[in-house]
Amino acid sequence: MIFGLVSLLITFTVPLLIIRWFIIRRSARRDFGDEVREIFQYLATLVLLVVVNTGLSGLLANLFPAPDRLVTDENLMARNTAFIVVGAPLLLLLTRWNRRSLSSQREENDGFALQLYFVIAPVTAFIVTAVNAYQFVITSLTDKSVDEQGLATALVWSLTLALHYRLARNLLSSERRQPSFLLASAISLVLLVVGLARIIASITTTLLPFSENTLVTTGPSQLVRGTTLFAIGAIIWIAYWLFGEREGEGSSLWSAYLLLVGIFAPLVTMLVSASVIFYQLLVWYLGDPKESSFWTHLSDVPAATGALLSAGIAFTYHQITLRFEHDEKRSEVSRIYEYLLSAGGLATSAIAISIGLVSIVESFTSQVQVLGSSAINTALLALTLFVVGLPLWLLFWRRITARVKASPDVELGSPTRRIYLILVLGVSGIGAIAALLTLVVRLFEGLFNSDLGTATFREVAYPLSIVITTAFVATYHINVFRHDRARAPRPSLGLKYLLLIGPQDAELKRLLERETGARIDFVRLADGFEGTWSAERVRSLIAANDHPELALIHDSNDYRAIPIQR
Repeated sequence: MIFGLVSLLITFTVPLLIIRWFIIRRSARRDFGDEVREIFQYLATLVLLVVVNTGLSGLLANLFPAPDRLVTDENLMARNTAFIVVGAPLLLLLTRWNRRSLSSQREENDGFALQLYFVIAPVTAFIVTAVNAYQFVITSLTDKSVDEQGLATALVWSLTLALHYRLARNLLSSERRQPSFLLASAISLVLLVVGLARIIASITTTLLPFSENTLVTTGPSQLVRGTTLFAIGAIIWIAYWLFGEREGEGSSLWSAYLLLVGIFAPLVTMLVSASVIFYQLLVWYLGDPKESSFWTHLSDVPAATGALLSAGIAFTYHQITLRFEHDEKRSEVSRIYEYLLSAGGLATSAIAISIGLVSIVESFTSQVQVLGSSAINTALLALTLFVVGLPLWLLFWRRITARVKASPDVELGSPTRRIYLILVLGVSGIGAIAALLTLVVRLFEGLFNSDLGTATFREVAYPLSIVITTAFVATYHINVFRHDRARAPRPSLGLKYLLLIGPQDAELKRLLERETGARIDFVRLADGFEGTWSAERVRSLIAANDHPELALIHDSNDYRAIPIQR
């Protein structure tokens, strides 16, 4: 097990070293040899941490009473003891060595290896703790037995997680610990949503007259599992998000987490869940249901209802958080939010059109194609997706269009709009090419096999529908793209890159990134000057220089601005 872990970590580390070498070579801020030493230093720390925790949890499990344990595995006891006897002293020595290389100033602890360690170690501890705590609770409540190994492992790794949480707050600046905290927040958010969805599904199944099979799969047992997941996720989410990442508001990574994990992922879940509920109802009343009982037919609805409501709560919370952060003025983050939701509605509507075209083919061939459903069910699926996706796309695309008409110079010059249009055209083009190749292959197969007929026509229904749908989507957005290019303002020669040489100031960096849209880097002075930046002085120096790349120096001799070229 240990050798496999070491092999996995080394395999994961080597590509990171190569990437890091290119970054260091480009920036020339740190020596690559020191980076390699630190990476393997923290890699050894991580391996020893796993070894010691494995041994400690194994020995601790034997201290808990277990009525069903008749004998003790002596070989396992010997392995766990050896892990502690050998690993614990080495871990203490290595930890002391690591501590000596760190500074009391959190801003100076910016090593890549240190940040990587504080991403891998806490997340590993979180996952191991969550899995074993969940297994212990479920085993205790459902099987009426004690999983002593799961309890011991959860205790040991939860203490490890708490220790690394405290160390990260003491040793790393908010910007440096943000990747670790946001990753833990994302995982815990998933547990919260899944746990709440199971709780709602269990309550829905219990209150409504569903069949016995549905009660078995989503009844009271799901309530226990959902509550356990929700409790585990809530503890970590409160610690890492509410008390941890509120300090990171406004950064690019924080905004990306909010948009992708907090808003877009729940949106997709809501679209899928709403589609399942609406489709099941349409099939029962207008389509060709397989089941004769109404509640048996709706067996997937409790899970979909739980997913819809829990994802809706997550979506609403993160949407409110985003509005509070970007309510002062329209920013690039608010544009990304609108284009993401528009993209979700557009994708759902495009899928609906494709399935609708397939249902037309099925109605002529009278064959079962989609999940064993009839042509009418396929048409109802298309209608469901269309009803769910089209209003979403129209709502946000009309809002975007209104903003473009109101402020064409600002909106048409936005990189978010250009990226959105290019991505839509690119995905449409790739999808059309792949579908067209599949279509031609199927046609030639039928031609060469001398069975070109209705069977071939059914096989090409999906690729043909994709070609038609992507052509429609691409044509519309090509017209939008051309219209934008005709009205877009000329690219400005504004600031593109700013190098701030002097004291570190993460708040100033975020402020200038918002105001200028330029990439901003910090470099410390070797003399250890610890002054503070004046935002007004920086703005005035930027305004006085029209060069696209600029370096600002703030030292004991006041401020200086130097045009540069990278």
